[in-house]
Amino acid sequence: MLLVDRQHLPVPALVELAALWGINFDGSLRSLNTALQEQWYGLHRIFQPVKPLHPAVEKQAWRLLDELGVRRPIAPPSGDYTGALLLGAKVRAIRRRLAYVMEQRTGVRVSRLILLGSQRRLQEAEYADLRAADAEWHARGSIAQLPWPATEGEMMQYVCRRCASDIPCQLVEAPLAQDQDGVCSYPNTEDTVQEWLRTQPASGRYLVVTTQPSGYQIQVVRNAVSEWFTVVGCAGPPAPGLRI
Repeated sequence: MLLVDRQHLPVPALVELAALWGINFDGSLRSLNTALQEQWYGLHRIFQPVKPLHPAVEKQAWRLLDELGVRRPIAPPSGDYTGALLLGAKVRAIRRRLAYVMEQRTGVRVSRLILLGSQRRLQEAEYADLRAADAEWHARGSIAQLPWPATEGEMMQYVCRRCASDIPCQLVEAPLAQDQDGVCSYPNTEDTVQEWLRTQPASGRYLVVTTQPSGYQIQVVRNAVSEWFTVVGCAGPPAPGLRI
């Protein structure tokens, strides 16, 4: 799956896909990211409902998405990894991402999980998902009492302690950004990666763990790190019932 060419410009299928949704940008990857943040996520970087496409246009969009390969899982190459970078998300996505990487453990050896979260406060719907998850884990056997999480990063740590307690975890929480008017916005992928780089991690081979569609996030990580890091993408299947 390639979303950018050798000049780090969006490939034609991605440009065409953006046009279907009326996303205007200057042709660069950074401009596309800025336009998506402004039009789909808004000031606070919380995803806003996107106007559904006309059925005929939706069929064209699915063709382009399949051409980009964004619905196929990306299995990681076998071998040893210095760490696995688990990208932040809401509760259900974190569970899917963690479950997928745990399924690959026969041939993939990860020394630690690096949780790239943020200080975003959890929403009530996320607490409902977390309570449902706790009920599932409790049904499988007794579970230890853990402090209830308040932020995205703490939630990621909570889920990892439930599902991957045998792997060391490092929590990295990017702070919320604040403009001159005191308005806060949530960190994006690049913000959390930069926060991790400030911890001066060891160079090596790192696995980026996310869910489909994922190409842009993986590319952001590759662009942010130095040549001393080898970044390998790993993505589980998209959320059930994914719609466009």
